[in-house]
Amino acid sequence: GQLLIYVGSALVDVLIRAERVAPRAVRRALMTTSKTSSHSHGRGRCVCLINCIYDLLQQHRHDVSLIQQKDGKVQRLSSEITIHRSSQFHLREQLQATEREAAGCAEKERQCNMVNKTLNTQIKALKDELRRARSDHQHRVIQLNHENRKIERELLKVKGKLAQSSQ
Repeated sequence: GQLLIYVGSALVDVLIRAERVAPRAVRRALMTTSKTSSHSHGRGRCVCLINCIYDLLQQHRHDVSLIQQKDGKVQRLSSEITIHRSSQFHLREQLQATEREAAGCAEKERQCNMVNKTLNTQIKALKDELRRARSDHQHRVIQLNHENRKIERELLKVKGKLAQSSQ
């Protein structure tokens, strides 16, 4: 009976080292085996030990499966994080490019506004000059018309004097 427990303990130690079965679960299984072994025959001890080892292996398989699922999830999340970081990097670059473009457009708009203001000032000056030129032109036309009438009156007087002197 002691040999069976010793072999079982050695097997469990191998499982703990090789398969990484939880030591607490192994100790619990050994305690159950040693309690049962004092009350049972050799065959019952063997069955109990095998059942404990089987339960430990099942628990180990379940734990390994959970670890693999968690590892897969971690890899997926890591991949998603990489994708999101890449996306964030590209979006940040696009934002910076858009901000540079907006700054360029704002500068062009400022320059256009300055040119527009300058042109409006020039247009106003040209309109004022044109108004003064028209006013001067109209004044000269009025003066010329006045002088023409004056000359025509003088011409009529001269013609009248000429007609009187020829008679």
